[in-house]
Amino acid sequence: MQSNPEFKQIQALLQHSQQLSTFNLTFAYITKAYVAQKLHALYKKTQQQSYLQMLQQLITELEGFKAQNPQVQNKDENKKHYTEFVYKFFYDADTRERDGEVSQELLHMFGSVQKSIDVLQYFEPLTQDQQEKLKYAKFKMVEQHKKIKDPSLIKPKPKDPIDEELEQIAKQQIQMSQPKQQNQDQQQQQLQEKSTIIQQPIQPVAPQIQIPQPLPQQQQQQQQQYQQQQQQQQQQLLQQQQQQQQQQQQQLFSQQQQHQYQQQHQQQSTQQQPQIQQVKAETIKLTPIEQVQTRNQVKTVLQQAISEIDFKKYQNAKDYIQKTIGMIQQILDSQ
Repeated sequence: MQSNPEFKQIQALLQHSQQLSTFNLTFAYITKAYVAQKLHALYKKTQQQSYLQMLQQLITELEGFKAQNPQVQNKDENKKHYTEFVYKFFYDADTRERDGEVSQELLHMFGSVQKSIDVLQYFEPLTQDQQEKLKYAKFKMVEQHKKIKDPSLIKPKPKDPIDEELEQIAKQQIQMSQPKQQNQDQQQQQLQEKSTIIQQPIQPVAPQIQIPQPLPQQQQQQQQQYQQQQQQQQQQLLQQQQQQQQQQQQQLFSQQQQHQYQQQHQQQSTQQQPQIQQVKAETIKLTPIEQVQTRNQVKTVLQQAISEIDFKKYQNAKDYIQKTIGMIQQILDSQ
């Protein structure tokens, strides 16, 4: 019975179930249920009573556990959680192997991964991905066994390209810092030499006084002339700036005056137009003496206004006033 390879697998799975019982009772129950399936198939194939007795004992244990833990009856939920556990278990072992680990612990870990993937058949046949992971776990378990026996098979882990770039950068920085360090060392040596020289006793030396020689008179005169020219140029620049500012102020003032006059002219024109029309519309009858007096008063007032106006700048105002005089004279003449 013990020489049967299928029975050896069943015994290994039972041992795996005991290990899982310390971690997760539901996963241990799933493993025992899968063992019961395999043991039942082996009994049908061999018809050995020892297999039947073991199968009956397993079924009794499973039924007792199921009665105490009714949650294990939800097969879909158990399948989901157990599948997640198997994939995480596989990736943990694979990560440690890719990091270059070689150890008995990792060897047993790949063996447990292999058994855990095999138990997935309790729910349904293995997918192609699961079959490939099962083969990979077997291969890595054998590889770990060989490397443990013969350490010469262990190859150094290939360096990550990013790590290689970082190492190169570090080397370049070290190379660049070496000449700087040498320069600093040289400077320190020079400072030490200077300090030793300073500490030595100073011997008195006869003072050598250098009397400054006067410059020739021509050079002094040229320098003075040059300084005077610079001062004159600066003064001229200041005067030009002041003149420009004054011109700008005058322009602004004249523009303001023109604007004010235009506004006044518009107001006067708007005020005079209805008055003139009213004068035309109304027929005023005056006595001859009143006509003469009115004419003389209008002439004197208008002549004074004309005399006060700058004819060069305000010729339009003059024309308008003269037209007004003519209109008033016509009105007076018509009386």
